[in-house]
Amino acid sequence: MLLMIKKELNLCRLYDLSVYVACLIGFFGLLRPGNFLFKDKHNPILRIEQIGSIDDGFIITFHKTKTIQFREKQLNVVIPQITGHPLCPASALYRLLSLHQILGSNGQTPLLCESVIKSLSYVNFISFVNDILDNVGCGDKLTGHSFRRGATFAFQAGLSGECIQDIGMWKSNAYLRYIEQGLSSKSEALQKFGAALPF
Repeated sequence: MLLMIKKELNLCRLYDLSVYVACLIGFFGLLRPGNFLFKDKHNPILRIEQIGSIDDGFIITFHKTKTIQFREKQLNVVIPQITGHPLCPASALYRLLSLHQILGSNGQTPLLCESVIKSLSYVNFISFVNDILDNVGCGDKLTGHSFRRGATFAFQAGLSGECIQDIGMWKSNAYLRYIEQGLSSKSEALQKFGAALPF
């Protein structure tokens, strides 16, 4: 789905590139868009100054989220460098930061923008991505929890439950509701179950 969305965007435009980077932040961070997009006065805007560089990508530091209300701690989301992959989130973020530099943005500028001075809103993001999905004939709709489903992909890729829980900042085992086992995994598990039965 991310590749379909990318194909429909003009990544030379600030708005389109912001939408694409928002998709990648949500997917790789297992985050709700409400954690990093402007929704109302209670949601802080993700600003350029919250982005730091690390050896293998970037790190985004959040001081307020649904589960962090009073700056009692911070959440660090890693945006990995996946060299050569068309969905490399670090490359997309680097491209967005470079565009901001060309436009004369500073640390206080919103990272994800509808225009140079206007932060990308949650409502417009969801609507824009759903319009793209409609245009390409995809029956799926983006919702506030869609990127949390990246937990399924992470699980299938071999990440442990604890790692998925940490990446998606779940305090409980609620992350399990986003993990869907494929039929082959279920079949394999039931074969093991059956083999363990006594005769």
